[in-house]
This record gives sequence, C-alpha cells and structure tokens, in this order.
Amino acid sequence: QTPEIHTFKTPDGALLYGRLIKPAGFAAGRKYPVIVEVYGGPGVQSIRDKWVCPNWEQVLAQRGFVIWQVDNRGSTGRGHKFESAIYRNMGERELADQLLGLDYLNSLGFTDPARVGLYGWSYGGYMTLYSLCNAPDRFQAGVAGAPVTNWRTYDSIYTERYMGLPAENPEGYEKTSPITHAGNLKAKLLIIHNIEDDNVHFQNTLRMAGALERSGKQFSMLVYPQKAHSVTGPEHAQMLRSITDFFEQALKPATPGGSGQ
Repeated sequence: QTPEIHTFKTPDGALLYGRLIKPAGFAAGRKYPVIVEVYGGPGVQSIRDKWVCPNWEQVLAQRGFVIWQVDNRGSTGRGHKFESAIYRNMGERELADQLLGLDYLNSLGFTDPARVGLYGWSYGGYMTLYSLCNAPDRFQAGVAGAPVTNWRTYDSIYTERYMGLPAENPEGYEKTSPITHAGNLKAKLLIIHNIEDDNVHFQNTLRMAGALERSGKQFSMLVYPQKAHSVTGPEHAQMLRSITDFFEQALKPATPGGSGQ
C-alpha cells in the first residue's frame, strides 16, 4: 500500500505533516479502524518523502487497518521554535498536535473514531501512555513499548535539557508523568519492556503497573529478558504477532470485502 504524505494546519497556524497508509481493498463508504503510530519526541523526524521497504505497517494494512502518523511539535527537522514548544512540559503539546492530526484524519471520512489504537516505543511508549491517560475518550486501545513513565527516572542529561531541573520544575515533572493520571485509563492496554533495558529502565514499567493496579485498571504486559532497549531476534517476530493479535481483538478490523462494521 503506497504511503501518502498529508499536510494540515493547527488553529495557531503551524503546518504539520502526516503519513497515511490505507488498508488493502480500500473502498469508499466503509469505516476502517485506525492505528496511530507515534514517537513525538525530540531528535526524530518520522514523516519523510522517501521509499520504505515492506514492513509491519504493511502487514497491518493487509489486516484492514488505516495506519496514521504525525510529526508533532517537539520533533526535529523543523527548527528550534518547532522543537522547543515542549520545553518544561513534555507531553501536552505533543498530544494536542496528535489529536489535531486525528481530527484531520477523521475528516477524510473513512475512519471509525470508535476504533482507534495507538502504538509507540520509547518516547512513543511514553506518548502512548500519556495520551491514553490524558485523552481517554479518543483511543480504544494502546501498545506502549519501553515507555518512560516519569521523567525523574530517565537520563538526566536528556531530561533536564527539555524539562529543567526537578527542583525548579516539580509541577512539570508531576503533571507530565502518566503515573499521575493512571486512574483515567479507559482503553485496552498492552505494555512491553525488556527487563534489562539499559536505556529506559524497567522500573518505569513497574511503577506504571503499580499505579494502574492501585487504580483498579486492567492491562496486559509482555516482558522480555534481553539486555537492550529494543526487542530483537526471534522474540521480535513473536512480539509483532502479539501486538497484531492485540489490536485485532481490541479494534475488530474489517476483512477485505466485508462490511467494515
């Protein structure tokens, strides 16, 4: 399925780029479930006009999902003003832009707002949890991979560049943590993490799990024994199959040639 590059403007005039992959067998008049891929953080530009080899996104498109991704403010490649919009307040601006992107996607007329999933890894895992807990009515399912759950438990050389010192910005550290808002979760949730992750330490997932459990929230976890930030080897294929099954069960995509409902 050929990706499409889309542009839209925010109410304050910022130009944002999105990437759309339509599902196989796409037919006008049908409503399709959506998987929003998100990274959202500094140092990464996800939307590029370039060829990408067949990958897991294409598998999901073959399974009947719309795939959507937006580079929100805070991402790289658009200048200092664009990136510094998240200064001392990670999560809020990124989510606002992601929701505007979802509004734009829904305006195209072929998506089902009641079947929207969210997937991200690392900062994207953080954004998945932050979004599910701060916009609980917009997403019905989410997969958070290796998520930061409190910026106090991530590398200080990275965190303090964007959030300032914890002693100088305690309110910012508190409100940007998904742990603070765990009780708002409504979506079906799968958290994935390597237990010996040397980048985003496993304590982030344990602390989020504890907050969800104290709030009486149901969720699932996949834990891997690798000493890395990403899951590799044969476990990677097992993980992708698990995520695909999770989204299919949570969002019930239409099969090609079906009703789409």
